[in-house]
Amino acid sequence: MSSANNLSLVIPTYNRPSHLQRLLTYFDKQNVNYEILVPDSSSDEIKASNEKIISTFSKLRINHLDQFSSETNFYHKIAQTVDFLDMKYTVLCADDDYITPKALDQSIAFLEKNSDYTAVGGYYLSFLTKVNRSNKKKFYWKEYLSSINQIKAYASLTSSDPKSRLISHLSFYIPTLYYVHETNFLRMIQKESLPYIKELNFAASFGELLLDMLTIIYGKIKTLDIFYGARESVPTTKVLYSKYAGVIKPIKDGTYNYYYGKFKNCLVKHLSQEGGISDQESNNVIDQGMNFYLKRSIGNISSSRIKQLFRSFRRSVYFFQINLTQYRMISLRKQIDLRKWNLNDPPSKYLGEFKQIRNSVLTENYGRETG
Repeated sequence: MSSANNLSLVIPTYNRPSHLQRLLTYFDKQNVNYEILVPDSSSDEIKASNEKIISTFSKLRINHLDQFSSETNFYHKIAQTVDFLDMKYTVLCADDDYITPKALDQSIAFLEKNSDYTAVGGYYLSFLTKVNRSNKKKFYWKEYLSSINQIKAYASLTSSDPKSRLISHLSFYIPTLYYVHETNFLRMIQKESLPYIKELNFAASFGELLLDMLTIIYGKIKTLDIFYGARESVPTTKVLYSKYAGVIKPIKDGTYNYYYGKFKNCLVKHLSQEGGISDQESNNVIDQGMNFYLKRSIGNISSSRIKQLFRSFRRSVYFFQINLTQYRMISLRKQIDLRKWNLNDPPSKYLGEFKQIRNSVLTENYGRETG
């Protein structure tokens, strides 16, 4: 089935008109007929530029939501955007992502046949571009998260038990916010998360995690064996990293327990209700899952020697290691080892959609990046 008449495509943007134009050009060339919403929290100057860009795409049905201030955090902006959605299904597509129309069709077809699933997606590839000495742009790619062979077994969460699904999702966490959701369900979880994600520090550390855990409590998640999309690998500025630093930042500044308490209180209510268990058991389940999550996310940052020092309360050494890791993430462009990336074509089942994305990135001139 075609997703054209029952999908809302949400493209949040912030001060990146060239990214917005690039993505809209891609969908325009794909001749899609989605309802497209662009929640825009850019500066007034960039909003005006975005409005001009949007006006050039006369074939696309675009609603430019420009009422958001530049101080609005990403998750709060999305929570407010759901009030404008009219289609049965919704997908969130970052302005530096490409999600293929074919994958959206297949995801919606799966949801139509499987009402016990709350989100469906597929495999991503990461990409970046580099200009060589001949001033020619080269397109590099590699597998991203759920596409990697070791992770594929964990990408679909199909247990009938909400407790098992939640622990599995936290134990080997793969973000699913950008999967296709049924719109009314998305409205519900956004409404439930709204009191929490209004606060920037909570949104930065637990915002995406909260939405993904609400999604898994209420249903199964499927990662189809399809090429779902491509995500650009770009350097993270210090300002943006501080806004979306995950759990590392509250662990460093001593606020982790406070924000985790809020996160857990929200989930306990829903897990107890949906799983038919006591609040105490829900508390224990969430703690168990979060311990696995922290072991993977923080444990991978620190060496065994650093962890030993941390257990001995030599926290300054532990956080020096975390700060070093953050510096490397912020300085991504300098740290990229192109030997780990590919210039050749991916597997044949990805090839058609992959070439369309690659051509879109390489052949279009989108002007100067503005921040």
